[in-house]
Amino acid sequence: MDKSWMLKPRTSKKYLDGLDEFLDFAFHNAAEGTQILCPCKNCNNCSWRNREDVYEHLVCDGFDKGYNKWIFHGECGSSKSAEKDGSEIQDNLDKLLEETFMMSRQFETSQFDDALDEDENEEEPDEETKKFYKLIHDAHQELYLGCKDFTKLSTIVRLLHIKNLHGWSNVSFNMLLQLLNELLPEGSCLPSIYEECKYIIKGLDFSYEKIDACPNDCILYWKKFKEYTTCPKCGASRYKMKKVQSAKRKVSCKLTSQPIPAKILRYFPLKLRIKKLFISSKTADLMTWHNKGRKNDGKLRHPADSPAWKTFDSLHSNFALEPRNVRMGLASDGFNPYKTMSSRYSIWPVVLTIYNLSPWDCMKQHSMMLSLLIPGPSSPNRNIDIYLQPLIDELKELWENGFETYDASSGKLFRVHAALLWTISDLPGYSMLSGWRTSGKLACPVCNYDTCSRFLKHSKKTCYMGHRRFLASKHRWRKDKKSFDGTKELRTAPVPLSGPDVLEKLGNRENSFGKTIKRRRNDDDPWTKKSIFFELPYWSTNLLRHNLDVMHIEKNICENIVGTLLNLEGKSKDHLKARLDLVDMEIRHELHPKNIGLNKTFLPPARFTMSSKEKSDFCCVLKNVKLPEGYGSNISRCVQLEHHKLLGLKSHDYHILMQDLLKIAIRRALPKEVVRVLLKFSSYFKTLCSKVIRVDVFEQLDVEIAQILCELERIFPPSFFVLMIHLSMHLAYEARLGGPVQYRWMYPIERFLLKLKNYVRNKSRPEGSIAEGYLADECLTFCSRYLNDNVRTKFNNPTKNLDGPIGNGVMISLDPLMWEQSHRYVLFNCNITAPYIKQHEEIVFSDAHSLGDKWDKTKDHCLTFTELFEDFARNSSVNKELKWLSRGPNVAARRFSAYVINGYKFVTEDCERKTQNTGVIVISSTVKFRNEKDEDPEVENVTYYGVLKDIPELDYHGHSKYVLFKCDWFQSKKDNFGLTLVNFRKPIYENDPFVFATQVRQVYYTEDPSDTWHVVTNTIPRDLFDIYGDLDNDDMEKFKDGPQITSSMLYQSTSVEDDVNWIRDDIPGTTIDTCILDNQPMGEESQDNLDFSHRDMSTL
Repeated sequence: MDKSWMLKPRTSKKYLDGLDEFLDFAFHNAAEGTQILCPCKNCNNCSWRNREDVYEHLVCDGFDKGYNKWIFHGECGSSKSAEKDGSEIQDNLDKLLEETFMMSRQFETSQFDDALDEDENEEEPDEETKKFYKLIHDAHQELYLGCKDFTKLSTIVRLLHIKNLHGWSNVSFNMLLQLLNELLPEGSCLPSIYEECKYIIKGLDFSYEKIDACPNDCILYWKKFKEYTTCPKCGASRYKMKKVQSAKRKVSCKLTSQPIPAKILRYFPLKLRIKKLFISSKTADLMTWHNKGRKNDGKLRHPADSPAWKTFDSLHSNFALEPRNVRMGLASDGFNPYKTMSSRYSIWPVVLTIYNLSPWDCMKQHSMMLSLLIPGPSSPNRNIDIYLQPLIDELKELWENGFETYDASSGKLFRVHAALLWTISDLPGYSMLSGWRTSGKLACPVCNYDTCSRFLKHSKKTCYMGHRRFLASKHRWRKDKKSFDGTKELRTAPVPLSGPDVLEKLGNRENSFGKTIKRRRNDDDPWTKKSIFFELPYWSTNLLRHNLDVMHIEKNICENIVGTLLNLEGKSKDHLKARLDLVDMEIRHELHPKNIGLNKTFLPPARFTMSSKEKSDFCCVLKNVKLPEGYGSNISRCVQLEHHKLLGLKSHDYHILMQDLLKIAIRRALPKEVVRVLLKFSSYFKTLCSKVIRVDVFEQLDVEIAQILCELERIFPPSFFVLMIHLSMHLAYEARLGGPVQYRWMYPIERFLLKLKNYVRNKSRPEGSIAEGYLADECLTFCSRYLNDNVRTKFNNPTKNLDGPIGNGVMISLDPLMWEQSHRYVLFNCNITAPYIKQHEEIVFSDAHSLGDKWDKTKDHCLTFTELFEDFARNSSVNKELKWLSRGPNVAARRFSAYVINGYKFVTEDCERKTQNTGVIVISSTVKFRNEKDEDPEVENVTYYGVLKDIPELDYHGHSKYVLFKCDWFQSKKDNFGLTLVNFRKPIYENDPFVFATQVRQVYYTEDPSDTWHVVTNTIPRDLFDIYGDLDNDDMEKFKDGPQITSSMLYQSTSVEDDVNWIRDDIPGTTIDTCILDNQPMGEESQDNLDFSHRDMSTL
């Protein structure tokens, strides 16, 4: 069949005539009714369309490149039969090879077709072309003689894809290959070992570079040091030395017969990986989402909405003109590659995130790129700049010159550039990357030289207070000595350092790196180096260069609060030394320790001190809590009721605890003024972590957090205010500059590092295992985009919460009451019946005068409409849908025990286990009469809370089906703190239990041990992105729970009298042995530093 017309201009007569012949052929052999699969480059044989649409697409867009064999349109037999036996739906590896090799080298499609035909070339091809021809040969070599479904390459890619997806070991994979070779006919070309398979796909050009490094982190052996065998700075050997014992038993060192580098940096070149994103038709379109796909309505949903992004565009207009230019974030953290924590081995990967992509792609693991793998066994600390050199050099080249690549979405060559927006790390990583020392008296990198700190003599640590500086200039707390640290506050808020400010401060500072370099520490100089990032020409113009990590800050703050409230050993910030610091500062005399003789000291109970009963209630709330599936881990397993302790909580557990559970646990356990400020602290983090938020809300949060921290200073002792507490002051400011925290925190990075950790199979070579494992994953993830849709990959794996029933359900018979209630609900909530409901309502209400009459008529209207509507539909000429609807559903219905809708998984109450998936919330429009004479009643939204009991599917005689949730509804109210409470002993609307499944959202209930009420917590589905603002119409704001930050709350506490009651009179104090002061460990400051731990990946 002649297909040369496909290469002609799409407006030419030859192309149009050939197109008509193609459509005649396709509709004759592969039509489904009046439609065929559209083979244009946008539909890619995934959408069924009629002849006119296909014709229009193929004229406007052209055929999908590489679609030269019309397997979906009957060339190799009918697509119907192909789908039945599955033999003709093959992987699109020809397209993979075309895009990988041909487009990257600007070859023409005709040349690619010639390669497919394996034409002889007169000249000897280069190595790149040899690799291509070898892959082409493997892509068309039958797996065995007569095999039409699989080729050698497609089989290898499929097998390696399964190995990669499920983490098979090399040994198990070799065993599988051995078995398959025994099963296949003689003469099959399937490799027998993993190494052969690996060698074949190596031709797809995924690689990394090894660069030797000085074992003391002084230099990299590259560029001018490439040929050196010893370090010019410390004299250390480039290679490992072997210890040799002479005859006189003297030990000396010498090189091994084959020199082995002492330390190897593995570098994954950036250009190659950016090129793959553009030459692949599967990803090229995604790289312009930030320009074409997002909504500009003033809300922050993506980094592209942020002032940092927009300011960068305005300062670098030439870069901004090309939307395909790549914008990235850099993240780094260390982890222990071994399962045991007794080893202190630490590997530091450097990971890049691509912000061109959509929110549901850019922070996923398959979109992250490993750039550097910095070897252990110890952290590079400030010497990390040595290892960043290759990346920074490439980033400079990508900024200044860029490189030319093919764009599959436009079909043209273009020059792509790239820029780095910011870094992401925990606090130790922040210090390593920025050069600012994050410990000592100037530890805050945002307050910089104006950091307000004080060294506590007895606690042996530095505290960070003075948050009254951030209040309004005339705020009366600025002059309140007694409630704070005994001083007036006249200073203004500190101003963060801009890029030019930093360069001015650093001046001509020269860096000296290496472990052998001993530097004299100067507490007045917070800089440890001039960061290598300032070598990037644009770095000083970035508004937000380094991000404070919300994940670790929130985790440590919550740990700080819980440890202090429960008085946990080693975690509490209220102890004898903290009280002696109050004596030293001459403040809060009521809390000073009192010597009562016999080597005993009495500590008066502070306002935040809890009694044993209150601690039991606090822990009981956490012990009994059940969370929805996928919302969080089983926190109850970490609670020790008898000892009032929490053990083994991970970062995400503290995230749930801080934002949802803390406010429930403390609402009855502490004085109201303490509860109120901690609830506002919780609400601050809840609002800060919103996926969609307005800029003015962040400005409001800036004011709110200053108020909160000042209130905390009036309650907790100075030892409570470790650096993490203070850093919360700056989180809203950074979110206002950089956008939602989900793109700038460590959660996705830590999960990526956990994946790297799982690559370690050879524990004597962890870095090599990680590099090879990542390279295989990167290559096979790229290949999996071209596998057919029947193969499960990372991209077509069904989502966990895909709407629909779970299981097939069981058939039941509806009892008369259930039939009547469910049918009535369907009728009153179908759009098609609305005119008839309105008409019936007007007739019923025509003679209602008093409010009592109106309520009676409303009841009559609900009870009589169903029967009257059936009579009306039977005797009138209405459409068939209304006639079937009026007859009511079949008595036989299907019942489900679990159902997924709106992204939530719901389970009926009798099927509950360790999770809670029965909580239901519905917002309904309800008519409200003001009084008896009200002629125009209001329609307002009323929120109802319930528990799911049953999930029936009504069948209206095969014409329509409706899935309903049958729920028990309960009385609700708001408490003094703005929390919603539900009383399960007080049911309401027992005669109206049904709602449509599509109308519900999910909540979970937490029991209050002190009364019969349960506290409501609303949830948001995972992977829900309000990109186009559609959720605003669903009143999602009304589903938020707890005290929301409002302007009236900002100054609520300023009305409190300045005379603060520092102690609680309703509980006893604590008596301790005085000798504890001498025996208590003195290293609390080092413990606080451990709070920054980045080894918390196991359950993220």
